[in-house]
Amino acid sequence: MIAKCMRTAKYLTGMLLLLAIWGQNARGAENSQVVPIGYSQNGRYFAYEEYGRDDVQKSVYSRIYMVDLEEISQVVGTPVFNRAEQDRLSLFQVRAQTRQDAQVYLDSLKITHPAIIAAMIGDGQADADRSHISFGVPSMQVSGKIVGRYDLSLETFETASAMDCDPYLDQPPQGMKLVMENFGTTLEAYKDGVLSRSRECPFAYQLTGVVLPFAATDISNSVALVSVLTRGLTGVQRHFLAIPLAFQIRSLN
Repeated sequence: MIAKCMRTAKYLTGMLLLLAIWGQNARGAENSQVVPIGYSQNGRYFAYEEYGRDDVQKSVYSRIYMVDLEEISQVVGTPVFNRAEQDRLSLFQVRAQTRQDAQVYLDSLKITHPAIIAAMIGDGQADADRSHISFGVPSMQVSGKIVGRYDLSLETFETASAMDCDPYLDQPPQGMKLVMENFGTTLEAYKDGVLSRSRECPFAYQLTGVVLPFAATDISNSVALVSVLTRGLTGVQRHFLAIPLAFQIRSLN
């Protein structure tokens, strides 16, 4: 359990350095989005894409990540990344090129099983509580019945960082914790420790959604998508994290 938690923290902090950028009143990208691609047939690997537009660099970009849900780590050689000037290639073209480049990894890992969005808080959803999301396992029946209910909450707290955040923040950097409740049973799915330098200086977190394999019957391969707002060397950024939710649940069985 402890070893897996340590791998989780190492994975999450490493991912943040590589993930897509979103600008807000500072240098960075104007917009970044995340799209699930799918799972391997055995459910161990999960792939997703980040794409966006960077108005400072006048460029568009796309990254495709493959995550090992058992080891809580990125697949070696990924993410696959492409960036191009806006006047040279369109975002559509850059995304198509990245998908083509990533196909060798998708094929080798047998990532051919579709993913579904079990729950999502969209950027345009007014008055949304972005610290909480409820989800269940969708039934394959036309009735639309949902099996189970899981309440996922995001909590933030002041923490320490290996990076000097005083030039960027007027408060201590923020860490996050994910807590999941199911019929009165509460599980801490993830909690930050001291932030590595690669995390830069987070000041806010938001829940974006929960993803499951198509036709899933339980949440064994569920993944939470969390957006993180940071200030650091490259200005204000929005990063996306893909956090496996169920590895601790499996360890309790």
